Amino acid sequence: MPTFQWKGKNRYGDVVGGVRVARSVDDLSRALQREQIQVMDISTKRKAIEIPFLQRQKVRLKDLAIYSRQLSVLIDAELPLIQSLNILAEQTKNKYFKRVIKDIRADVEAGSTLNQAKRKFPKVFDDLYCNLVASGEQSGSLDVMLRRLAEYLEKIVKLRAQVRQAMIYPTAVLTFAVVVVIFMLWKVIPVFASIFLELGAQL
Repeated sequence: MPTFQWKGKNRYGDVVGGVRVARSVDDLSRALQREQIQVMDISTKRKAIEIPFLQRQKVRLKDLAIYSRQLSVLIDAELPLIQSLNILAEQTKNKYFKRVIKDIRADVEAGSTLNQAKRKFPKVFDDLYCNLVASGEQSGSLDVMLRRLAEYLEKIVKLRAQVRQAMIYPTAVLTFAVVVVIFMLWKVIPVFASIFLELGAQL
């Protein structure tokens, strides 16, 4: 879907703007009007040249946990889902994740449920995540389910950090031992070998 740059006035009279993915100018205009934004200008945004293998096509677990918690808070505050996704897309620094959120928002605008839109990105949202989101949508407790997902992801992030921390000391000891062995082989043993040779000893 094309990307558009837009500018308009919100209900308070402030000039606002941004970049969004939409099926057409008309679709974007209708979406902005639903958010009580008076459209002033919409133009197609030029696509930057992207080199796929140089871009990080990955979302860190920590970023996913933050996204889940923030979306939970926004929904709990009774902000519309599309507006909440737009806020998160603009705040996200990871360019790949930003594009994912924008695509999800566009699918939701087109009539998909949130879990249906997320299932298009299995590398970011696994089956467990999507199934729990679906359960939250069906039961009307999406904010609660997202909060539980955030807590679950935060626990995994914390556990991984603890494992990495625990591995630092043994890794340092092993590295030091390897350095000592290399030093012995390179400096000490040749010296003793030369001494024994001078004394006529056989190694």
